Amino acid sequence: MISSPSIWWNQECILELEPEIIDRLRDGNLKIYFSAGAQEKRFMVEDVKELAERLTLLKDSRLDIMLDIAEGENHISVVPAALSRSLRFVLKP
Repeated sequence: MISSPSIWWNQECILELEPEIIDRLRDGNLKIYFSAGAQEKRFMVEDVKELAERLTLLKDSRLDIMLDIAEGENHISVVPAALSRSLRFVLKP
C-alpha cells in the first residue's frame, strides 16, 4: 500500500532509485495499491497517477497495480479508506 506518497520531497530524489526498484519489482508477483485523496494538493494526485502509470506500462512485469483516487478524501482522511481498500485488493484471489 502506497498512500499519498511524497514523491516531490527532496527534489524528487526517490525517483533516482526507480531503475533499481523496477528491477526488484520484476522479480516477483506483486500487488501494489496506490492511493491519494481527490482533495489533496494537485501535485500529490498527479505524482501518484504518473508513478502508477509508469509501473503499469512495464513490459514483462508481474505487477498487479491499482490506483485509487478517493473522492471526498484529503491527505489525512484518505488513510482509513485506503487501508480498507488496499487490504481487499491485496487479499483478493
